[in-house]
Amino acid sequence: MAVKCVVFDADGVVINFEYFTVKLEKKYGISHEKVQPFFNEKFNDCLIGKKDLKKEIQPHLKEWGWKKSADEFLEFWFKTEDRPNAKMISYIKKLHGQNIKTILATNQEKYRTKFMTKKMKFNEVFHEIISSADAKSKKPQQEFFSFIYKEIKQKYHFKKEDVVFWDDIEKNVTAGNEFGFQSFQYKTFNYFKKTMSSLFDKPSET
Repeated sequence: MAVKCVVFDADGVVINFEYFTVKLEKKYGISHEKVQPFFNEKFNDCLIGKKDLKKEIQPHLKEWGWKKSADEFLEFWFKTEDRPNAKMISYIKKLHGQNIKTILATNQEKYRTKFMTKKMKFNEVFHEIISSADAKSKKPQQEFFSFIYKEIKQKYHFKKEDVVFWDDIEKNVTAGNEFGFQSFQYKTFNYFKKTMSSLFDKPSET
């Protein structure tokens, strides 16, 4: 089977992920434990586009001890996690030379999605950027994968088996395989390269 499209997760795959709360505590003394309840609860509605992150987070900033605006909090957060995996970005760009479509599919609310698209310039790296806020669902829900595939099928007319999916979280990989994508768990860049090479070496099914 041919590889015609590769779908990438963001944090932990395309981005060298580290929770911004580590630096939040170091620089501002606001602990991970203090902010985590928000991200465990209200943030989930922001991820799927039901709620606006700025409006939801605003009431909590004062109780956390943040003395600046909501916009400045988000700016600190997004810039802290602006750590693209340079090797992966270079590899993805090379895929374009092989006429392979690349898609970023990430559990993100709308503001960080915009930051990734414009500030991190992922719009220059990927053919499509799809977030959970767009899909109104998130990984590992099958609805999320259905949304991705609808976009792929409409624009590129690929079959499910033409699509390779990479994520660093096991349950998301399991869900991707259940949906019908060739799905793999990202561990290291070398493992990723080796696996991709083996996929390209497979004879195409006609």
